[in-house]
Amino acid sequence: MKMEKLKKDFISEEDLEKKELREFKDNFEDNLKICIKREEATKKSFTNKLDRLKKKYLKLQIKIKEQDKYWRSVCNRYEEKLKSK
Repeated sequence: MKMEKLKKDFISEEDLEKKELREFKDNFEDNLKICIKREEATKKSFTNKLDRLKKKYLKLQIKIKEQDKYWRSVCNRYEEKLKSK
């Protein structure tokens, strides 16, 4: 009776290695999935930031064009006034 109980309680070295290997594999797969999710989140975050910067850049380009138009018209009016005098 005691011998059978000892055999049940005793885990062979091979079984222990298999168990550790299985746990390592499971943990590795879980960690890999977590890393992939983080990578995707980072890519998405980067893409969102890039999109926001593009929008800001386009808005600034539009403002620059508007300012350029305004100042050109001011200069043209001033030149016309000078010519008429």
